[in-house]
Amino acid sequence: MTAKDVLKQLKGVWAVTSLEMDGEEVQPASLVGAAVEVAGRKFISQGMGAVYQGMLAVHPEADPAQFELVFTKGPEEGNTAYGIYSLEGDTWRICLTTRGSDRPTEFATKPGTGHALETLKRGRPVAKAVPLEIPEGAEVWKMVAASVRGQALDPRLVPTGRRVIAGSEVSVRFGQQEFTRATFRVDGSHVDYVLLVGPNKGKEQLGICAPEGSRIRICMAPVGKPRPDGFEATAENGWTSTVWEKA
Repeated sequence: MTAKDVLKQLKGVWAVTSLEMDGEEVQPASLVGAAVEVAGRKFISQGMGAVYQGMLAVHPEADPAQFELVFTKGPEEGNTAYGIYSLEGDTWRICLTTRGSDRPTEFATKPGTGHALETLKRGRPVAKAVPLEIPEGAEVWKMVAASVRGQALDPRLVPTGRRVIAGSEVSVRFGQQEFTRATFRVDGSHVDYVLLVGPNKGKEQLGICAPEGSRIRICMAPVGKPRPDGFEATAENGWTSTVWEKA
């Protein structure tokens, strides 16, 4: 199959039915209304907090087949995402970069990679998104800064970050997307998560925390790794370091 044949097969609207980012599954309620429309080499993606437009290039001769999204409008204007894809009938799977140029080699994501895995089905999605509710009496903290494996989080995402605490549960969200949810326990400067969603559901994640006036700094190790002994996240230690302020 040539690139021209693939683009012809992709023409139309594709609803996003599942999304995984950095090893964490995004909750289905956040995907209502999310879709990608392809027309020739042009694409438009919308429904997940912003509208992205650009040009699509496909390389079906690669194994696995590869593609690039060159963004010309929207928050990612001027950037390029690198990915792999599979196309079987009315199902289109893509795994791509959300930062950097380290193209995925498999249809899976891991913490700290900046990779996203999407499954799309041909057809229009439900048009109206379902807002994520904030439980009555919950504490809400807004993100001030974040570093993942030594890389600063995209500054356009930081203001949308929220940490919602209700009882013994914590939910980390970006806009209307829930990134992770866990039960948690704090003992002095130690904070422990037991993840409630995603491929690591039921597993423990260890971290540390420290108040800084009206803010709090949190550093979490990858699942299954020892508790951090500091707050500086690097590519070597794989930590995620965040700063939050009471909303």
